[in-house]
Amino acid sequence: MKKLLFILILLSVLTSCTNSVEYALVSGKITNPTSDTGAIRDNIGNLIKKISINKDGSFSDTIYNVNGYYNFSNGNEHSAIYLENGYNLKITLDTNEFDETISYTGKGSEENNYLAQKYLLDETSLGTPKDLFMLNEKDFLAKITSFENEIKKKLNAIGGTFQKKELVNLKYELVLKQVDYERYHAYLSKNPSFKVSDDFPNLLKDEIFDNEELFKSSVAYQQLTTKAVFTEAQKQIAITGTAFNKAAILEIKKVKSELIKNNLLEQLSVKIRERNEDGVELYNDIMALSTNEEFKEKLTEKFNRFSELVKGKTSPIFENYENYKGGTSSLSDFKGKYVYIDVWATWCAPCKAEIPALKVLSEKYKDKDIVFVSISVDKKRAYQAWKDMIEEKEMDGVQLYAPNDWNSKFVQEYGITAIPRFILIDKEGKIVNANAPRPSDPGLIMLFNKTGV
Repeated sequence: MKKLLFILILLSVLTSCTNSVEYALVSGKITNPTSDTGAIRDNIGNLIKKISINKDGSFSDTIYNVNGYYNFSNGNEHSAIYLENGYNLKITLDTNEFDETISYTGKGSEENNYLAQKYLLDETSLGTPKDLFMLNEKDFLAKITSFENEIKKKLNAIGGTFQKKELVNLKYELVLKQVDYERYHAYLSKNPSFKVSDDFPNLLKDEIFDNEELFKSSVAYQQLTTKAVFTEAQKQIAITGTAFNKAAILEIKKVKSELIKNNLLEQLSVKIRERNEDGVELYNDIMALSTNEEFKEKLTEKFNRFSELVKGKTSPIFENYENYKGGTSSLSDFKGKYVYIDVWATWCAPCKAEIPALKVLSEKYKDKDIVFVSISVDKKRAYQAWKDMIEEKEMDGVQLYAPNDWNSKFVQEYGITAIPRFILIDKEGKIVNANAPRPSDPGLIMLFNKTGV
């Protein structure tokens, strides 16, 4: 009898262990992969798993302890993904039409195909942001309600835990649109005095943005939290005259959740720039308040780097960059002249918008001691596109190609994370302005005149 009881207990333990799956299987095939790695991150941006992509675009990996919303990416393309322990999810997509081609099969496919369809439905049912926010108040609210009902019908067919989570997520996504309506409508309609009516829904009246679980699961809730905190900081500026950075720090201090507090501090840290006179004070305030040691270490590296990019410091250099006209060029080649540098890429619309103004500027200063240098950070696959665009748009000045795109030493040392970026260097190779005005900005001519170009 004892032996039988022992066997039954053993079987029970083995059965419970077998059924307790603490991971999800994710596999699939990517057509036209833009990188040999993929990534799954949580909604805060933390890396959960890096996935190797084979040469034929196939991949397969195990993701442990998952239960909620994540983000799947390959290169610059990404999509929302929902994972639970026990899923066996297969993904297929073409990066040339990422959102239109992403599709799921296997366990968990129903939830994820819904997410993919919801994104496209947002575009087709609500239209572009301009279309939506240009609507009058009544039509805007009707459009939002219609979209909500359409989504809820799809969710009813899925049910379960996912339906409950997604209904909460949907709520904040729609609230975010309603919160943005007044400001965007005023801008698009060119009526800065526009205000919504007294009957317009105030869905955030009693909302307290300190819910850590919601912050982790809903991107819309994150955005609303940021808006709430920084909007309150703007109000305090008007009341007390406090500078924004200081007012923002005071508001962030009120947040109870360490996770939310740290996230808000990371967002505020983007204001630590070489052109920000309050950068040192802001850095010290953030370092004192943050409890994220990894972030603080990276912020210190960034702060030290930017401290070396102030006026009068020796500029980081580039060496032997391919020159469109042949051979290579280095910053030292231009010693004795001012150097105005444009860091750009062929895919960057704001970069391309500056080309006509840059050509005018180049012609205007052709007899002065200044050289105009454009450095492309296009990836190797766009190398020919770089050459073609120079020819097509008849771009003048010195056209250079950074050998390792964003990872090129010059780009890294200047801390460039967004383009276009313009830099002015003097005749001795020292920094005049590490974040100079754009060619289309009248402030650039003023800077040239002040500098003596």
